[in-house]
Amino acid sequence: MPFDLPIGYKFACFALEGIGLDREFRAPMDLGNGLWVVSGPPFELGEAWREWLGSIEADRLQRCNITLLAISPSDRPEVLDNENQMLTQRALSLFYALFMVEVFRYEGGIALSGANVDGRVEVRQTSRIVEHYPLAQFQFASLRTVHFRRMARIAEGIRAVHIPGTEANRLQRGFHAWIRGVQERYGDERLHQFVRAIEAIVKPNEGSGRRHFVLRGQLFVGESAQNATMLEEIFNMRGSTEHLNPLVEALEAYPEENRQTISQQRLCQTQLLASYVYEVVLGDAALRALFSSDDRIAAFWQLSRDEQRTEWGGGRLDWVAWIAERFQM
Repeated sequence: MPFDLPIGYKFACFALEGIGLDREFRAPMDLGNGLWVVSGPPFELGEAWREWLGSIEADRLQRCNITLLAISPSDRPEVLDNENQMLTQRALSLFYALFMVEVFRYEGGIALSGANVDGRVEVRQTSRIVEHYPLAQFQFASLRTVHFRRMARIAEGIRAVHIPGTEANRLQRGFHAWIRGVQERYGDERLHQFVRAIEAIVKPNEGSGRRHFVLRGQLFVGESAQNATMLEEIFNMRGSTEHLNPLVEALEAYPEENRQTISQQRLCQTQLLASYVYEVVLGDAALRALFSSDDRIAAFWQLSRDEQRTEWGGGRLDWVAWIAERFQM
């Protein structure tokens, strides 16, 4: 259903093609603060759209089944300026947040920015959204209303830590490493970036990288010998990547015929863990403050484990169950 953009409003959106949606989902969905989820293309696609976009891009937009949309009123809707840039960043925060919420795939899309000028919705700027390289051997989810609600909460946190002057440099750098992980095509580089994102939160002491990654990482997945072993394997796989060696070299404890499958499982778990950690931190203002600087992060890891659990309050990621349910052998 096309969105009715008021006259004098600017917009920016990310329209995505080929996303799996649960039947219960209904759009348009108002997320508050000028943010929306729209089913299909955002607006009626008249002949003018084909002139602006060209027939290939207009056809691509027509095929999109979900649009993440940001809008706001403007005194100068006819001008492409920093208002459009701000709206694009707001829509982009939704796009990134959706990747933290669920493992899904899409087949590309198109980003647009423009305005409703005197009753006519016009495009001022456009760019292609490339197809995502999803996790191999992982069963993708159909997105539901709850996913988009969670997305909106995370997106608010993404925008909060990028406000100029915000004391969140380490959190920003970790988030940017997470983005690079999502964008990477090759599994070894993807794992490398996700481990870096996790380390922004874990903040291992110099010379204690492996030990602190394993010990502190169990706060997020639960303390057990199995979880400790898997965290150590992930850390060792990152080391293999840094030395340009195959990931399976870090898995010599397993029979050779099983190493490739286990490597794929650990890659999936690393992405799940990084996304879980950032969803919890970015979605909670108190945790954003707690992990906003090197000193505050270091102070957190000096607390007792019980105190850490209380402060974290984000539950635990059952990554063993995730793999059992959704990893396709």
